[in-house]
Amino acid sequence: MRSFIAASLAIAFLCCPLAAHAQGDPATRTERVQAAVKSVVAVQLNDGEAAAINALQACYQGLPEGQQTDKLEECLAQDIAYANFSAGMYRNTLKNAQQPEYASMDAMKVRVYAQARRAGLSQGAADQLLRAIAPVAIQSLVPAIQAARK
Repeated sequence: MRSFIAASLAIAFLCCPLAAHAQGDPATRTERVQAAVKSVVAVQLNDGEAAAINALQACYQGLPEGQQTDKLEECLAQDIAYANFSAGMYRNTLKNAQQPEYASMDAMKVRVYAQARRAGLSQGAADQLLRAIAPVAIQSLVPAIQAARK
């Protein structure tokens, strides 16, 4: 499953230049992203898909204006993790069910870029930020699922 998720994300972000976002402490960012992923996974597993979508929407609606990178990173990480988790469920478990558009990888890509731009980041800065967050969110997904199921 880990390789499936990593491959999904790689496809999702092929259009972006490979760069590391220079803003913020990487260790702190990693911890923040891991916590955000654990949060959305717990909502998904405990309360269901609709609750996870509501949590994502609430996260984005709660973003302050301007470049509040820490909170933005949390929302983006949750969104990336949720879309990958949902895509995996629909591909592997719910093969005959239609995945909601909100949960699709294409919708997630549009949404995360739009939210980064809404926060005041340039296209280049948005690409860099997403390139920094996405791998951590994906690497955190499987451990978060395993921890939530214990």
